[in-house]
Amino acid sequence: VTVLTDTFPQETTWTLSKVCDGNNIVAQGGPYSSQNTLFTEAINDCNTQYEFSIIDDSIGGGGIGEYEVKMNGVVIASGAKFVSSSSTTFGTCTSCVDTLLTFDVT
Repeated sequence: VTVLTDTFPQETTWTLSKVCDGNNIVAQGGPYSSQNTLFTEAINDCNTQYEFSIIDDSIGGGGIGEYEVKMNGVVIASGAKFVSSSSTTFGTCTSCVDTLLTFDVT
């Protein structure tokens, strides 16, 4: 997961949840403290269905930050200038047995 903060980084948060496990949160980020900064987080987990949600809780209606979610090197979700929030569901409900995925949050 990669997040590029805007001028109000303290208003940006995100979560990655397992949909098939009752939306258990696998990873989360923010609020951030540095303006216009790229934050990257790698997450290892199994192959199942996920929901990535990002929130910009700005009073002024959003900023110019960006985000990108990759699964095994493939872009699953991305966006810029999101007004208040964005969510993407991807993958399928399968067993979490011996299959590790790497998520890069940038």
